[in-house]
This record gives sequence, structure tokens and C-alpha cells, in this order.
Amino acid sequence: KVSYSVGTGGKLLNVTDGVESQRYLRNLSTARLQCRISSRWSVTAVARYTPSLPSLSQLSPVFQQSDNVEGMTGTPGLKPSETLSGRLMLRWTHPQGWYVIVSGGEMHQFHPIVYSYSYDPTRDLFVHAAQNAYSWDCLWAFGEVGVRELWQRLTLSLQGACYHYNSTGTDFSHTKDNVTASANAQFHRKGLMLVVVITYSLRI
Repeated sequence: KVSYSVGTGGKLLNVTDGVESQRYLRNLSTARLQCRISSRWSVTAVARYTPSLPSLSQLSPVFQQSDNVEGMTGTPGLKPSETLSGRLMLRWTHPQGWYVIVSGGEMHQFHPIVYSYSYDPTRDLFVHAAQNAYSWDCLWAFGEVGVRELWQRLTLSLQGACYHYNSTGTDFSHTKDNVTASANAQFHRKGLMLVVVITYSLRI
């Protein structure tokens, strides 16, 4: 009734411009635990650690012009962005195809990579440069109820989710909330399939 898995690995990036060289080594790890409470109820918990290494353009100090309006330059000392996330999901299923899913979780990024914009009068261009912010957080909850293969022809589902975002940096702090809802219907018969999707999203 209980199953679990643990995985780990590594990610290596070596960057050199002929004068300076930088090497990034980060760990990749995932832990998963699943417990079947009964024939209809199950619980799943997942924790994941994932680094996101900066691209070569984000690390290069060489100016690159995108068009006649803006250009970009990298930051050689840019740190990798590291994400720690967790998710807990409760699931109920019925032999006749009905199901309910309730889940929630949190995602936290350490020194995420963002872009700052400024105007360079010597080039007469707007220039954006990659830099590390302090943190980025997302707290979320999700729910879904539906039925599969009703009368062996119809699948219905209702979904709802809410998200709370927060980000901070050297000179900024932002908060945003987002609520989404959707209804899905899928009908099939003798090779004919009809799909209807209705979606609603509200950003605060």
C-alpha cells in the first residue's frame, strides 16, 4: 500500500571566454511517497530540488543588440537559480468512473534570475541585463471533480485553482494572486469526438 522513490543526480556547466572561466555544479534530487489508504483513497507527496543554470548569453559581458530599440548584456558572476518545491495530493476514485482530486503545494526559488532595464544614451538603446533577485515564491491549491467514460461515451471535469506569488529583489517587491477555473466535456461515439472547454482566469 506504500511506495516511495528517491532519485539524485548532478548538473555541470563550465563557461569560459578565453580569459576567465567559471564552473557550476549543482545537485538534482527528487523524493516521492505514495500511500493507498483504501481501494478508493490515495495520498501522494512529492519534494523536488532543481537548479536552473544561467545560459551563456546571461553570463557573457559582451553587448548584444536585439533590434534598433533594445539590446542585452550578461553578468559574469550570475548565480544559478535553485528551486525547492513540494506537493501533496489526495485522490478519491469510484469504480463507475467518478473521481475527486485535491492538491496543494509551495515552490520557492533562491536567487532567481531576472532582468533589469535601463536606457543607455551612448547607444541610444534600452539595455536589459540579467541579475539575481532575492527570492520568488508560489503557494497554490488545486481541486478537480469529474467522471470518466460516463455511459461509455462522455467524460466531464470541473477544475479550480488559486495561486499566490511573491517576489523580492534589491529594489523591488511584488505580490500577485491568480484564480482560474475550467469546465471540460468530451463526447465520443463511432469515431466522432466532440470537445468543449470553458476557462476563466482572474489576476489580482
